[in-house]
Order: sequence, then structure tokens, then C-alpha cells
Amino acid sequence: MEQYFFCLVNFGDNKLVVRSTEVRDFNPEHANDFEQDRKYDVLWQEQSGSFDGYFPAIIMCMAASLPELKQKARSVGVSRLPRSYELLLKAENHDSDGVISSDTSETKSKKNREWPL
Repeated sequence: MEQYFFCLVNFGDNKLVVRSTEVRDFNPEHANDFEQDRKYDVLWQEQSGSFDGYFPAIIMCMAASLPELKQKARSVGVSRLPRSYELLLKAENHDSDGVISSDTSETKSKKNREWPL
């Protein structure tokens, strides 16, 4: 299984949560293995689920798990994560049969609480 991290990235006007595998030519060894001021090419995903391509973005923080990313986001001044966080959380909580695991407490947030993409 491929190891990856979760990244909160900033495209300027929009923030997005992505897997590190969606950052071009990026193979971090640990959660602090990125340059804070560097622009990376990150795959942008539309709400419809289609991919438009790579665009420059700054990695704000990175973590091995989504709950850890949520904590780190607060430390960089982001109190509300984009909708992509909830979508990834839901996807990560599905097992191979498509059944949601018992740990879904993070997905039980109020409707429309997260930023839209």
C-alpha cells in the first residue's frame, strides 16, 4: 500500500485538502517534509469530481491522518476546513466493501458547516 500524507493547500483564493500523491513530484518522508513558502503543482478537483489539472499552491500543513491535519490547520490559523476534508474523511472511512467503518464521529458535523470548494 502506498504511503501518503494529507495536505492542506492554499491556491490563493481557495483552500483544498488533498493527498500528498496529488502534488506533482512530491514524495515527503514525514509530515514536516515540505517548504512553507514554495509553490507546488497540486491537482485541482472540481466539486463534480472531475479533475481540471495542476495549479500552483502553497502547502499550509501536512499530517499522517485527517484528524491530525484538522489540529494542525488550527495552528496555522484555519479554523474551518474546506469541504474536501469531509469528502476525504468519508472516503477514508470506507472499507474495501464500501461499508463505512464504525469511527465516523468526524463526519457528523452540522450541514453546510464546512467551506465549499
